[in-house]
Amino acid sequence: MKTSTYLAIALAQDADIFIFDEPTWGLDPLRRDEVLDMISTLSESGKTVLYTSHIIPEVEKIADVFSIMYKGVILYTGEMKGLDDRFALYSLPLKTAIDKNDFTAAVKEANVLKILTDNPKEIARLKEIAGSTREKVNLESFFGTIVRGNKHVL
Repeated sequence: MKTSTYLAIALAQDADIFIFDEPTWGLDPLRRDEVLDMISTLSESGKTVLYTSHIIPEVEKIADVFSIMYKGVILYTGEMKGLDDRFALYSLPLKTAIDKNDFTAAVKEANVLKILTDNPKEIARLKEIAGSTREKVNLESFFGTIVRGNKHVL
């Protein structure tokens, strides 16, 4: 109920900028969807919305531009649209010899090496590696690779 009250007060304002920090915390799924729709409407009406959340599907649903922050440092800022077109994410056999510094992020994960890049030459090189598999880049896979790779990509 506290979350709903805070949201009602915030949304009743005629401000140019709205800042929401985990605004759906404690809400049931139906109420959460209603809140996300209301926040999206603010943005569509020309208001500026700063939205922070650890719930990646919420961010994917409402964000046009997003930033990834880790330990107080912004690791990436960019548009949500076309993320899969701009970046390639490959899984390689763990023992593949590469220079991790050639890529946006490189992370050892279970028994594979995950490589994220937006460099067309590197993408072509990754395609040629035996056993490489290209994966879909969505915000969750992008976030996980950037944060675990912990490399600045501004």
